[in-house]
Amino acid sequence: MEYSPPLQRHVKTDRGFYHPMTGGLLCPVNLDWGNTKICEKLRSGVLVPSGDQWPRFLYQSCEYNTEDPWNGLLQSGLLVSVCFVLSSSPVFSRTDLVTDSEYFYNSVVELLEDPEEQAE
Repeated sequence: MEYSPPLQRHVKTDRGFYHPMTGGLLCPVNLDWGNTKICEKLRSGVLVPSGDQWPRFLYQSCEYNTEDPWNGLLQSGLLVSVCFVLSSSPVFSRTDLVTDSEYFYNSVVELLEDPEEQAE
C-alpha cells in the first residue's frame, strides 16, 4: 500500500487521524471520513471513537457493507499485518485513553466467541 503523502519513518505526529490515508483506515465504519467536519473532530479529539466502533481496516479491501456487516469482516490483508505487529510487541496499553484499544480487542474477542454468531 502506497501512502500519499508518504509516512515519515521517525515522525509520528502525522500519523493516525492526522494522515489522510491512515485516518481513513482508522475511521469507524459508521462515520464518514470524507466529511471534513468528522475529520476535524477526530483529529482534535472532540470525537473519540469507542472500542466497539470498528475501523474500516478490519474489512476486506476496507469496504464496509451496511446491508451485510459480516461481509469481508476480519478479511483485510492489512489486518494480517496489524495482527503480526500486535502479537509481536506490547502495544496495548491499559492507559490508552485515546483509542480504547483494550476495549476494542475485547469486543473482537467477544464477537468471535459468541455462540449466536458462529454461523457467520
